[in-house]
Amino acid sequence: MAKFKHLKNKLFFKYTLLFLSLLLATACIYQSDKIDIPLIEKKKDNSVEIKKLIDQADFYFDNDNREIAIFTYNKAIKLCDPEINTVDYVDALYSIAHLQYSSSNFIASEIAATKAMPYLKLIKNPRYSWLIYNIQGLNYLSTYNFANAELYFKKSLKLKTTSWRKRVSLNNIAASYKSQKRYDEAITIYEILTSNINASKDKDIDYNNYSFILDNLGYCYYQKKRYDEALKCYYKALEIRLHPKSSEGLVNSYRHLSTYFQKKDPQLAKKYATEALKTATKMKSVTEIVRSLSVAIESSEGNELKKHIEKYIHLTDSIAKAGKMSKNQFFTMRYESKVDKEQNLQLKAEKTENELQLERHKNRNIISYIIIVFIIGFFVILVFYLSL
Repeated sequence: MAKFKHLKNKLFFKYTLLFLSLLLATACIYQSDKIDIPLIEKKKDNSVEIKKLIDQADFYFDNDNREIAIFTYNKAIKLCDPEINTVDYVDALYSIAHLQYSSSNFIASEIAATKAMPYLKLIKNPRYSWLIYNIQGLNYLSTYNFANAELYFKKSLKLKTTSWRKRVSLNNIAASYKSQKRYDEAITIYEILTSNINASKDKDIDYNNYSFILDNLGYCYYQKKRYDEALKCYYKALEIRLHPKSSEGLVNSYRHLSTYFQKKDPQLAKKYATEALKTATKMKSVTEIVRSLSVAIESSEGNELKKHIEKYIHLTDSIAKAGKMSKNQFFTMRYESKVDKEQNLQLKAEKTENELQLERHKNRNIISYIIIVFIIGFFVILVFYLSL
């Protein structure tokens, strides 16, 4: 009987060891089946270098070195992570958009502004949204896309920003109405804006904006045949723009005065047309030069007229060619944007997969620990049983 009991215990011990061996093997499989999880490389912090490049680009911007400024802003943009260096990224793109707009390259300006738009929601300060919406509206206004121009000007108007910026937005909406020959609607806004010129802490800025409003209001009055009121606005705007000089404003004043005196005083009309062309040339703005040439042609004769016409044709051809190149650039940008989007989606998918694999690995470790605890417990029970 004792022998049978001993044999029974021996068999029990044998099968128990076999069972425990299987459990240990299973635990080892769980532990050894490690997943090689690709580590996501931590991006280098380029903030210092970005700031340095933007400061350099701002210097070129302020000194009217447009090509070097754009090149330097682009160098900064390449170093930016838009979701980390958001303000620098948007600021650099706006500066490029502004420079391209002032060079009459409206499609290139639109491209830069469009790239910035998805990241505006990440910036709390509404100033950057206002800048992008405003420049985008100006691009559309310059290309006669009035519906989109008004859309962006009204978006900029709705932002919680300074009264000065709201006045600029209103002025731009009125400019859109003026371009569409909706003069009565434009006059309504301009007259409201002229009733109060103090909108900022800087008197020079207020008066500069006031001169634009006056000049535009004068143009609308002129189109409505309210000539005396128009001339008063034109002269008042010119007086402000001459102290200190504002090239962009001056060229508009000279052109409007040239048109005003075309029939009344041809010599005075020619004088203002010449001044407009000189100022536009200093601005290095192809669009302003073309607009000024169209006024100068009306006041010219003989060889001078021929010279202006030839230059006008040459520049309009250049603008057309630049427009085609910009369209190709726009389509390239759209393709690159699509590729970037696909790459971002792929990175997100890889990140999700990595997280899933980490979770699986964690679960396997937990199961392994449970098995090991179970084995140890079973050994304790077995030892206790055999000692009886």
